[in-house]
Formats: sequence, C-alpha cells, structure tokens
Amino acid sequence: MRPPKKSEISIYLTWSKQEAEILHFPEDPPPDIDARRRADRICDRLSVLSALLRTPARPRLILATPEALLGNCPLRKQFEARQIKLRAGEEHSFSELVQRLTDELDYDAEALCEHPGQIATRGGLIDIYPYDALQPYRIDFFGDEIESIRSFDPTSQRTNESVTAIQISAAVGTEASDASEGGLADYLSDTDVRWILEEPATLVREHPYRFESIKTTTGAIRSFFQLTER
Repeated sequence: MRPPKKSEISIYLTWSKQEAEILHFPEDPPPDIDARRRADRICDRLSVLSALLRTPARPRLILATPEALLGNCPLRKQFEARQIKLRAGEEHSFSELVQRLTDELDYDAEALCEHPGQIATRGGLIDIYPYDALQPYRIDFFGDEIESIRSFDPTSQRTNESVTAIQISAAVGTEASDASEGGLADYLSDTDVRWILEEPATLVREHPYRFESIKTTTGAIRSFFQLTER
C-alpha cells in the first residue's frame, strides 16, 4: 500500500486553504535494489529526519507506509552526533573542514559535485551535496571565514540563492548497528501527534500485530501502533 502522493496532498491543501510542510518518508531500501535508487531513497529518508529535528514553522504532514513508520530507522543520537552545521560568517580551517567531511562523514572527493555524498574543492570553494539535502551547496571561504553559502545547480554548476546556514549529515542508519525498529518515533514531537489511517481495515488485515492492544505496567490498554506512547 502506498501513501497518498505529495502532489495529491498539496492540491487538497490548496483547495482547503491550509498550510503544511509535507514530508514523504519512504521505506528502508533493500540491499539488492539498484545502487542509484537505493542511494536516492536513503537521501530522501535522511532529509526527512533532518527536517524533523528543526523547529517547524507550520504544521507537518508525514506520508508513510506502516513498514516505513515501524521499520528500521537511524538512531537519533547517532544521527545528530554525525552532523556539521555551518553558518556564513563563522571561521573554520578550510583544510580541517574538508578532512572532517571526507574522513568523519564519509563524503567522496570528486572533480565535480553532482550527487548526494560528494564533495569537490577548488581554491577557496567547497562544493558539497549533503546526504540530507535536496540540492548541493557552494561554500565560499575568505581565508578561514565562510564568506557565503549558496545553493547551485549540479547540472550547470551555476549558483542560485544565498542561505545563512546549512546542516551536513553523514549517511547513518545504513548498518544494522546504526538503526532500530520504530526509531522514527524518537524524531516525533511528544506534544501533538495525530494519526490518519488510509483504508484502516486493509491496514489491520495486512499488519494485525501492529494494531494489537497491549496492557501496560500501569494497567492501561494502548494500541501497539501508537509510536509516541512507546
């Protein structure tokens, strides 16, 4: 079962005059699919996790299947520990930053930066395509100071708009030791999470153990599907 497409939800929100940040969280890719497709899906998942760590400016709507919600997900602590946040105006050693990105965060040094997980350097410029971003960025240094950060088109290599800061993450969660089942719950807010189940009868039939009622230590009955109450 697939969740509704982002385009379908966007049209509905436009009609209903509502605003929301729509995030599509795909399932953990199997190891035997095409390498490019697998890398793309990993990047899509990491970009959603990064978005969930930021303070939202508007309500969020996450589209996902039960397998994506309750399957393997990068451990939050490890994901946050392997991130570098850069802001224009900060000072960083150019050579040390490049070494951190390649050695600690496992980015591949290439002549051109065209795909997620790649980095390219020339002069005082660092081009990087973060695993958890939808576009690459060009970091312009003046000495050891970040003078500007701009997004750019990986096809034409032309820069686009300036941004004040970026977050760069490693591709964590691809190993079993870096992930846990149902780990997405750790990224969700504890205050106001609402579930909308599409075709609930089908979900209960295909995933019966996900919806079993269990008795907690306090005697309360809770649905196993309620991730936020684990």
